[in-house]
Amino acid sequence: MNKIIKNALKSKGYEFVGESETRKITKKIEKSITSLHFFKLFFKKPIIRIVSHYTIGRGLTSLFTITQDIGKINLQEFLKSSPIKKVICDECEHKMYSLPNNIKKGVSERKICPRCHKKNTGKLIDDWEIGVLEVIECLDELININLLKKRLLKSCPQCFSIKDIDLINYTNLKKIPLDNLKQSLFCSKCKNMSEIIWAYISDKQMIDFWSSGAWLEWYIKTMLKSKLNINSEQGVFVLNKRNKNRVEVDNLFVKKKKIFSIECKALSLDKRAGEEVNDIIKLFPFSDVIIFITTSRIREDVKERYRDVTEGNLIFIEGKEIEDLPKILKAYF
Repeated sequence: MNKIIKNALKSKGYEFVGESETRKITKKIEKSITSLHFFKLFFKKPIIRIVSHYTIGRGLTSLFTITQDIGKINLQEFLKSSPIKKVICDECEHKMYSLPNNIKKGVSERKICPRCHKKNTGKLIDDWEIGVLEVIECLDELININLLKKRLLKSCPQCFSIKDIDLINYTNLKKIPLDNLKQSLFCSKCKNMSEIIWAYISDKQMIDFWSSGAWLEWYIKTMLKSKLNINSEQGVFVLNKRNKNRVEVDNLFVKKKKIFSIECKALSLDKRAGEEVNDIIKLFPFSDVIIFITTSRIREDVKERYRDVTEGNLIFIEGKEIEDLPKILKAYF
């Protein structure tokens, strides 16, 4: 452990006693040559960390599963600015088509609305809902830095049997006789027609990284080092030498002789953070500043309750503010 952190803990009656399981997971990721590329991609395009969290972290790897299970993510809950724009009809305000967020000019081309069938230029506005196609684009970016692999699978919509495309010698459609091709598309179990789908495959190490929440601890640790040149300790156990109570801290660093403790909560879409805050304050009495970071929202009543009690020494960071952490922390240094 960093000597400055060790001495700061010692002065409060605490000592370092070991690493957490999430730290062991992130150590493997840090050894990867793509680790820095991974961080840069996240920081530049937060939408990719959101998609990764809700696909790889939930074990959703194949295209058909994403289509059925992920639904739509309302990005307004998790990002400060929309990464995509849409053109809506002047008449019925139905979405006509999408555009990249970096478009500098307005829209001038007249198109037919798919709902009311009237031809108009439409209005350009922020689009906060990400659908299946945008999810796939994000996953393809992860393929580019070798964090995912993509391959064809044969999937049966009736009995849900799945086979790797290699098992049916599907290397070149033009060279396979039509009768053989038709036969190969039938499910070997129930004999119904199968579908050919793309699958996004992640290894166990990457699934553990996402599903355990280790990714958020690693992301914050890397952000502190990259943006503020702070060497934090991630995933540590500290022991109260007086009562022998052991506490796990997700991230820990010292700045201006103050101990900063960070608690990371990678929550699901339908949850709000708040219930754990009281426990964290009790567990980290050695901390001068506590930073509570969640991928979701923080309940308003929680913010109000602890705003005065902690005298400004408890910082709440919601999902849409995660990339603003370096700016927020500078006010405390």
